[in-house]
Amino acid sequence: MKHEDAAESKGLRHQPRTEFSVGSVRSTHAAMSQETHEQKKERLSESRRELGDIKKIVPDTSVLIHGELSALIGQGRLHDIEVIIPKMVIDELQAQASRAREIGFKGLEEVKRIREAAKEHNITVRFTGQRPTIEEIQLAKKGRIDALIRDAAEREGATLFTADYVQALVGEAEGVAVNYLRQKVKIEGLKIEGFFDRDTQSVHLKAGVVPLAKKGRPGAIQLVKLGDKKLTEEDIEQLMDEVMSKVRIDPASFIEIGKMGATVVQMGSYR
Repeated sequence: MKHEDAAESKGLRHQPRTEFSVGSVRSTHAAMSQETHEQKKERLSESRRELGDIKKIVPDTSVLIHGELSALIGQGRLHDIEVIIPKMVIDELQAQASRAREIGFKGLEEVKRIREAAKEHNITVRFTGQRPTIEEIQLAKKGRIDALIRDAAEREGATLFTADYVQALVGEAEGVAVNYLRQKVKIEGLKIEGFFDRDTQSVHLKAGVVPLAKKGRPGAIQLVKLGDKKLTEEDIEQLMDEVMSKVRIDPASFIEIGKMGATVVQMGSYR
C-alpha cells in the first residue's frame, strides 16, 4: 500500500450500487471531523452503566464480533444475569459467515464462548424472537435489523450491549438502556486494500468493467488495468459491504458525507 505524507490520505468514494472509486486526497477537514467523532464516542463510552447494576443483556452483532462479552463473563465481571440473544442476530452472523466474511465467523465463535463461560458464572443464555423476513434482511443495511434488536432489548427490559456508535446513539435517543463498548477493532484483509500497491494513486471499480488504477506520480500518471476479469455487481456489493461494516464498528472510521446516491467514507487513511 502507498505510504503518504502526514497531510495526505487515500480516500474511498462510495457511489451508487455498481461503482466506487478510491484515490488520494488532501484533507485537513477530514482529520478534524475524525477528532470530533472520536470525542463523541469517548463521551458515550464513559457514560455506560455499571456492570453490577445490569441483570439482563441483549447483545447486537457488533458487540459479538468484538468478543468482549465472553471476556467480561470469564473475568467474573458479569454474573447472575441473563443474556438474551435475538435469533435475528444469529441469522445475520450466519449470513456474513456464508459469504466468507471474517466478522461472521468471529460473531458465531463468540456466541459459543458466551454459552461455555455462562455455565461457570450462573448466567442464563436464552434465544428470543423470530427469524428475520426476506424484507427485513433486504432492509438490514438501512438499519431494520438494528431497530428490531433495540425493540427486543426494550421489550425484555434489558440493557443493549453494542460496539456500534450509531446503534448506541439511536438506542439512547429511544430511551433504551445502552452499554456502548468502544473498542479498537482491526478487520484484517479488506478486499479493497488488495487493489493498492506503493505506486497506486487511485482505484476505480465498476460492475462490468476491469478494475482500473492510476499509478505513478503527479505529472506522470498512467491508467492501468488490474487483471483481465470484469467485476460483477456482486463483487461491488461485497466491497461496499465490507467497507460499511468496518465503518460501523471501527472508531477510526465514519461517514463524512451521506447524500442520495453517494456516500463519502473516512476509513483510517482511506477515503
